[in-house]
Amino acid sequence: MHGLSRWGGVASVGAALLCWLLSPMMVTIGLCHGVCGSWMRLSLFARLVAPYLTDWGLLAADPDVLYFAYGRWFCLVYVGLAIGVLGLHSLNTHSAPPPDRLTRYGFRLLFGATLCAAFGDFLGYGIGVFSTWAWSNGFGIEVISWIGMLIGSLLYGAAILRVGRLPRWVGWLVIVAGLLLPLSFAIPELVGYAPNAQIMPYSLVWLVLGIFQIRAQRQ
Repeated sequence: MHGLSRWGGVASVGAALLCWLLSPMMVTIGLCHGVCGSWMRLSLFARLVAPYLTDWGLLAADPDVLYFAYGRWFCLVYVGLAIGVLGLHSLNTHSAPPPDRLTRYGFRLLFGATLCAAFGDFLGYGIGVFSTWAWSNGFGIEVISWIGMLIGSLLYGAAILRVGRLPRWVGWLVIVAGLLLPLSFAIPELVGYAPNAQIMPYSLVWLVLGIFQIRAQRQ
């Protein structure tokens, strides 16, 4: 089980890095068609990365082609986050009595909703390039899945706090990650783009949780 936590940590870190690579590119392509006359048009998170990606030539092609070309890989962000949830759960339940109801339901909802978001994103970008139906419905599945990720984060974070096997700050970070999803809509100056950019602050929290899993596995 500790090996699972190690891979969960690696997957979480990889998901966060991939998110912070893909999201700014897609924001720039979506809002500026790949070339922004002023970077101030973009949200703060996108401005931190997008100018460098442009300088590296990653946006120098047909914007419509690039949007789906990069977007089809974003489902891997959700897959990595789901593996991170699985790894954290293995740490939380390793060598312990059977998990209580709050832990079970919180984990299942968070893990399942994250996988559903991966499916919705793949449907929207991987198949949506060929089908308008897949594009519109994939986006809807992804956004609805965020509700499950939000509720699952609150429940599972509360379960970690109640059980007390992991440091309390881990439970609070899981809760904060969930709360960042709706807050990213409330503060558009920070994120300001749907669907992918809303995961940027969420993934940052899971970057920290991923590092925790890797370090915990080594102890």
